[in-house]
Amino acid sequence: QDMWSELLAALGRQRFWLLALSGGISVGAFQCWSASLGVVFRDHPPRGFGDLDVGLVLALVGNLGCFLGTVAAAPLAERVFRRNFKLLLVLSNVVQDVLLAIFAFSVSPAGASSGAAPPLRLGALGMLAVLLVASLLNGLSAPICFELGAELTYPAPEGISGSAYSFTVNGGGFVMMTALGSAKLQGSETCLLMATVVFLGLVLLWPVKEAYPRLEMDDLAAQSTRLTQTSGAC
Repeated sequence: QDMWSELLAALGRQRFWLLALSGGISVGAFQCWSASLGVVFRDHPPRGFGDLDVGLVLALVGNLGCFLGTVAAAPLAERVFRRNFKLLLVLSNVVQDVLLAIFAFSVSPAGASSGAAPPLRLGALGMLAVLLVASLLNGLSAPICFELGAELTYPAPEGISGSAYSFTVNGGGFVMMTALGSAKLQGSETCLLMATVVFLGLVLLWPVKEAYPRLEMDDLAAQSTRLTQTSGAC
């Protein structure tokens, strides 16, 4: 009975669900969107890519960026943004949203004639660089949301918040997949949709109040260990 009470109490916290929806929608939608770029640009590839397989190149760059972001998350959270995970997520979402908007305006508008110049002329390398950094920031968000979710649901096991967060990621991917399939959006429109989803995630994240009981317990344990070692040395 105590276990179920703790479970319901953990999953009944509004700030956790705001965080889970914020990160899950953004991450899940981004994964689906980046994987669909080959189909999105199949008939009207961005200018400057020549004979390259646009879908394959964009997918590889997007996945590389997400991988690098996932690897960078732990050192950044531990050394630079310790107990400031929300700030890291806000900065990541804001910059990511700007980059996605730039990427969208680097693609010829929907309905434009073949070969029409886009509003922004970044070229292939510029677009790839923008996508790489945006993907890196998106990859950064997933583990940070997971860690902050575990803090917000303490003392419930981390697997509970992780499972709920995974559910929202799958939901975000499903919604994006449905939108791309049913609305028949074209290149620039899908990019603007992705930027809008990230902005929605930022709105959901804004009222979340941080708490770090797990980190506080870890800090107390580390401090106690140091005091014990010092006393033993004396």
